[in-house]
Amino acid sequence: MLNSTTDFHLSGLHCESCKKISEKRVEKIEGVSKVTTDLETGKITIIGERVVSKQEVVAALEGTGYQVN
Repeated sequence: MLNSTTDFHLSGLHCESCKKISEKRVEKIEGVSKVTTDLETGKITIIGERVVSKQEVVAALEGTGYQVN
């Protein structure tokens, strides 16, 4: 199994709850094994079997108010 790391920047994260919500949603993307989010920088790091597209992250976070850059 090949591990791939993909990074994006999220805006709209304000607290620990925001961090947990974003991570849980992104973890549901097929092939994702781990997600970490840095609240200070807004950087979300996605580790999985393949590169995750921005469109997949946007879809996973739909309705949360977080913006993927």
